[in-house]
Amino acid sequence: MENWGMITYRETALLYEEGVSSTSNQEWIATVIAHELAHQWFGNLVTMEWWNDLWLNEGFATYMSYFGVDKVKPEWDLKDMIVLNEMQSVFQVDALATSHPLSSNKADVQTPAEISELFDSITYSKVLFIVPIQIIKEESPKKIEHDLLDEIGPVTKDAYKAKDKEWVLANVNCTGYFRVNYNPENWERLLQQLNDSHDVIPILNRGQLIDDAFNLARAQYVNVTLALNTTKYLSNDMEYVPWESALRNLEYFILMFDRSEVFGPMKAYLRTQVAPLYDHFENYTLNSTVPKSHTAQIHPNLKSTIYCHGIAAGGEKEWEIVWERYQKATIATEKDKLRYALSCSKDIWILSRYLQYTLDPTKIRKMDAVSTINYIARNVAGQSLAWDFVESQWTYISEEYGGGIMSLGSLIDGVTQRFSTEFELQKVTCSNDILFPVPMNAVQLKRFQEDHGEDTLSSGTRALQQAIERTQANIK
Repeated sequence: MENWGMITYRETALLYEEGVSSTSNQEWIATVIAHELAHQWFGNLVTMEWWNDLWLNEGFATYMSYFGVDKVKPEWDLKDMIVLNEMQSVFQVDALATSHPLSSNKADVQTPAEISELFDSITYSKVLFIVPIQIIKEESPKKIEHDLLDEIGPVTKDAYKAKDKEWVLANVNCTGYFRVNYNPENWERLLQQLNDSHDVIPILNRGQLIDDAFNLARAQYVNVTLALNTTKYLSNDMEYVPWESALRNLEYFILMFDRSEVFGPMKAYLRTQVAPLYDHFENYTLNSTVPKSHTAQIHPNLKSTIYCHGIAAGGEKEWEIVWERYQKATIATEKDKLRYALSCSKDIWILSRYLQYTLDPTKIRKMDAVSTINYIARNVAGQSLAWDFVESQWTYISEEYGGGIMSLGSLIDGVTQRFSTEFELQKVTCSNDILFPVPMNAVQLKRFQEDHGEDTLSSGTRALQQAIERTQANIK
């Protein structure tokens, strides 16, 4: 929290332990510190007149977090991550009818709940593509030029004609805040270029072509086959941005179909695509010189994955071992990895017990309760359990955890990711004879909205509206 002169942090956003914390932990810590330091100016010494312009505070701080870290660690190429972490994420929210403008009228933002609702990805991320809209020339500090607001050329053209076999690529390096769709012929030419020589297309655009295609397919502007075809070339691409763009979009299909008959072929396809990438890094690792200080310990970058799969393949004994390690862990980043791994169990009763632990601060700290529930909801075996738990415990949850900015919104978003059916609540029997519901539908979400007014929904009001809208889109 960016208190003037006395910033407070979660341990995982401040403390890095060499050999234990992962690279992603290091990047997260660096960007959070830069974000909070930027707030010493944007938000503390210089503050917007009212909460309706909150984006000025958070947007500038987010922008400076990337800019600041890039100055200190240019080799990280962290500015490229803006496309993945900010642009692609905020597009998902901004496409919903329940999105909101960056700046609202003062009259529309008066209550604590209305203020809390503004702390979302629109406020934090969208502004990265709006700044700067004004330029102050050095030779005339008092003169403001609106160069970027003036028309440079026609905004709309009927067609950009290309010669035979040539392709057109728009929004080069993803500097504009918009998606791009092409006619079928240009899509095919771009796909052919990716297959023939993908390096001709900039890395960021390779990622954005994939993200645009999948989201255009979900909106029914292009067919799903075209979107899937954007991933075929990936077996030859070793760059992070295109792969992460593909995996995040394929995650949607996994959430929708991981309990259906198409999940098997989907996994087989993914394994085929990933195999060359695995071979590349296996060879790179084998050819590397092993330092004398090397131990048999798991590399920090692999811990989350290995811990999770270990718990998923194990049973109660393995879960209890990791639970004990979690309780004794003193390094914050390690403790977080263990807490996430505990949510990977396939045993329904273990997940149910773990959910109950989130109500006991002596077992799971209050600050970790919401993310723990969301971890369980990401597990195909735990999603229905998580929703049932949240619904039954909502009064307690809203009272105990509702004070945190974005907490309730994050919780509602997390436990509704798989919602995609119009069927009434059904009960199925799992292997150990415990009954649990299949995914809820939009009607039941609306009922939840009616049962819990704004007094208890608080900052989660808009998140619930977005969950309803997202579920309706998933059904289509």
